[in-house]
Amino acid sequence: MPDHENEEIVEHSPSSREGWCGLLAQADPHRLTMLLDDLLTEARAFGDVRLLRPMQTGTAQLVVREPIVEERFIIGDALVTVAEVSFRGTMGWSMRQGGDQRATISAAIADAILTTGDPILCPPILTFVESVRQSLEAERRRDWEMVKDTAISFEELD
Repeated sequence: MPDHENEEIVEHSPSSREGWCGLLAQADPHRLTMLLDDLLTEARAFGDVRLLRPMQTGTAQLVVREPIVEERFIIGDALVTVAEVSFRGTMGWSMRQGGDQRATISAAIADAILTTGDPILCPPILTFVESVRQSLEAERRRDWEMVKDTAISFEELD
C-alpha cells in the first residue's frame, strides 16, 4: 500500500507545458483573468493575441480505470470550455472545466506566453502557476488528513 504521507500529491510540474496547462486548468478563475489582464495591459500586448478558433463549450467524457481488473469505463460527462489562441505567433491552448470563457482564454494566453519564454511576461505567470500547485498540494494534504484514519491496511500471509 502506498505511503500517502510521503508520495507526491500534485503530479503537475510548473516547468513543463503539460504541467503548467494542468495547473492553469485548475487555477482560480478570478485570479487568473486578473493576472493576464494586468500583464497584457502593462506590456501593451492585447494586440499580440489572436483567437485561432472560436471558443467551444461542450462535454467531455470522464473515463476512469477500475483498480482491481483495471478496466476503463465512462463515469459521466463534464462541461468543459476549450480555447486556442496565438500570442506573437506562438499557439496557446486551454481546456477548463465549466463554461467560464474568460478564464479559459486567459489560460490559453498564459500557455502561449510561457511557450514563448518571454523574459518579462513569463516570471509572473510561473510564480502564479507555482502558487496554484502549492495551493492544490495543501488542499490535498488537508483532505488526506481528514480521511487517513479510515484507511484499512491488510497484511499478506504466506
